[in-house]
Amino acid sequence: LHRKQKYSISNFLKEVYLKPYLVCAVSCIVPVLVFCQMESSFVRLIVTIIVSVTSSLCCIYFLGLNAQMKQQVADTVKQRFLSKFVKK
Repeated sequence: LHRKQKYSISNFLKEVYLKPYLVCAVSCIVPVLVFCQMESSFVRLIVTIIVSVTSSLCCIYFLGLNAQMKQQVADTVKQRFLSKFVKK
């Protein structure tokens, strides 16, 4: 692959290995804090799930996506969700 595409190995390692591990590590911090601070209950389960999903989505968007991917996400959100609220 390197000979045909001239794609640097360090860039490949950063994009394929470093970014996902960074996203996983950072996205786990807030849910673990919530889990440790609350008493064991159904409410803790619900709050932890909501915080986990939100934290994961934010970390994926801000740490895991490049500018082109972020633009695709923004365009998709605009197209699908805003079109439902704006009547023509």
